[in-house]
Amino acid sequence: IRLATNPNFVLVALAGLMDKCKDSILWGLAPEFLEENHNVSIATTGIVLALYPAVWGGTQLFLGGATDRLGRRLFLALGFATNAIALGAFVLIPMIHISYSERIILWSLCAVLLGFGTAAVYPTMQAAAADEVEPAWRASSLGIYRCVRDFGYAVGALSAGGVADAFGLDWSIGGLASLLFLLALALAIFYRNRL
Repeated sequence: IRLATNPNFVLVALAGLMDKCKDSILWGLAPEFLEENHNVSIATTGIVLALYPAVWGGTQLFLGGATDRLGRRLFLALGFATNAIALGAFVLIPMIHISYSERIILWSLCAVLLGFGTAAVYPTMQAAAADEVEPAWRASSLGIYRCVRDFGYAVGALSAGGVADAFGLDWSIGGLASLLFLLALALAIFYRNRL
C-alpha cells in the first residue's frame, strides 16, 4: 500500500498535522495574546479558552457519526474553514472599537466556533484515513496518520514561536488562520469521498 501516493491520505495526514499545529498555537499563544496584549485576566482567559474543548468534546459525539452519512469532504472543508474564520476573527476583534466586555463575548464566540470546527474535523480525519486502506492494513495506516498528525504539535510550537518573535502574536495566529483556510479549499477541491 503506497500511502504517500494516495491523494486522500496525504490530504488527511496534512489536515491532522495542521489541526495539531492549531492546538499548539492556541494553547501556547492565545493566553499570551489575551493576557499580555489585551489585559484580560488569567481567570477570564481560562474561561474563554475553556469553551473551545468543551464545545469540541460535546459536539463531536454527534458530528462524528454524521460524516458516515453525509461524506467526509463536507465536514473536513467546513470544519477547517470554520477554524480559519474563528482564528482570523480572534485576532481582528481588538481592532473594533467596542467595550472590554463586548470583546470578551466575541472572543468567547470565536472559541465556540473553534470547538465546532474541530468537532467537525477531528473524528472525520481518523475515519477518512481508515477509509483509504484495506482492513488488514488499517492499524498500520492509522499509526502513520497519527504520527504525522501529532508531529503537528512540534511544528506548530516551533513555527508559531518563530513567527511571533519576528512579527508578533497577531501575525502568528493570523498566519495560521490563512493556512487553515487554504487547507479547507484544498480539501473542498481535491478530497474525494469514498462510498
